[in-house]
Amino acid sequence: MRQGQEYTAWGFSLELCRVLFDALARSAPSLAAEIDSLYAGRVAHYVRSREPCADGSLPESRREEKFLDLQVPIHDCGTLEEALRRLVQPEPLDGDNRWHCEELGRKVDALKGVDVVALPGLLCLQLLRPVPPLPC
Repeated sequence: MRQGQEYTAWGFSLELCRVLFDALARSAPSLAAEIDSLYAGRVAHYVRSREPCADGSLPESRREEKFLDLQVPIHDCGTLEEALRRLVQPEPLDGDNRWHCEELGRKVDALKGVDVVALPGLLCLQLLRPVPPLPC
């Protein structure tokens, strides 16, 4: 397989699994719960202010979603453990990239990150490596 085709083949296999899981869940609803208990986890994407409200709480925007495979960037990581730590390491939003906090009514320094809320019975990891640029 040539470089570039492997990404297409990998993406195709992931999409095929999702389509199969969806078809199984529609054809037999009892399977949907079984598939979720085996393969579905939950993550929460958040942006959290570094500046507290008057009551001392930190304002936060948070959105949870289901995942069937956890996508883990592995670029410049020596081990899978290091890559997983980086995955949940929050990114600072400061300077020109500050977050507009509705509660405080202004732009503030914040942290943007991902929390793993629930792991599935069978954790599937998709190891994301950098895609080299295509030659011109």
